Amino acid sequence: MSYRIVAALLCVAALFLSTTGCAPSLSYKEGPLATDYRTLSKEDLDRYAARIDEEIARIEKGAAPPGGVPREAYLADLESRRYAVRTEIAGREILRQDERRRSLELQRPLP
Repeated sequence: MSYRIVAALLCVAALFLSTTGCAPSLSYKEGPLATDYRTLSKEDLDRYAARIDEEIARIEKGAAPPGGVPREAYLADLESRRYAVRTEIAGREILRQDERRRSLELQRPLP
């Protein structure tokens, strides 16, 4: 196994462990934290990351969090989700680059 494949698998394992350990402090039934981002496509995941950033900005400006959740806890959950989403985006990009590299190696003529 090449070192790049091992590194990619290690990144994916670290990504999985980091996202499973970042559970929100409360269970949310509405808002951006109610969405399961792991099943989203790349484009939807990018839009979801922007939505999380907008929600953080809205709460930091003084807007009320949903459902009587304490403001600090909601902000902490949003920031944790933002980190998890960005990590997911980076992990998918690493895997996409690795797959592209492998397909290019297969197309290369043999010496």
